[in-house]
Amino acid sequence: MAVVDKYVNANAEAGKLANSAFISGAKTLKMMVVFETVAADSDTSVLRIAKGLDSSLIITDAKIYNDALTNATDWNMGLYDTESGAVVDDNVFLDAEDISAGNARSSPVDGLSNMAIENSGYTLYEHAGATNATKKPRYDIAFTCPTIGTTAATVVVMLEFIQG
Repeated sequence: MAVVDKYVNANAEAGKLANSAFISGAKTLKMMVVFETVAADSDTSVLRIAKGLDSSLIITDAKIYNDALTNATDWNMGLYDTESGAVVDDNVFLDAEDISAGNARSSPVDGLSNMAIENSGYTLYEHAGATNATKKPRYDIAFTCPTIGTTAATVVVMLEFIQG
């Protein structure tokens, strides 16, 4: 086995221009969203938690805390087109999460549990299935709730991004 001394970023190793987010650091953006569900919310509701995010942002963390929410057994988190409001991929980050028992600060839901580890450096537009040429300028992040729950509860979402 050989000892190596190299940059793990292929572009940096080759002396090419590399995205600073992956080699020397980039600005971060953090968001905290606090909202209340109500007993009258209907299944299949869409709860938009972030509006008009730059499509070149790279999501690095998403934590979800909530009060007990009876029958909230299927929550997804994904991307919507800011301009048209249309769904792009409603479960790219979180799929069929049961949050009914509640989630304390000491044990949050990983809001990125449906994201493949090899997609960790993807921009929002890449998560949307777009390319640099076909991307939308902005995306919303939203919960889509096939089974939203039947009681009122507080939900807190902590999102973190780096500029890509």
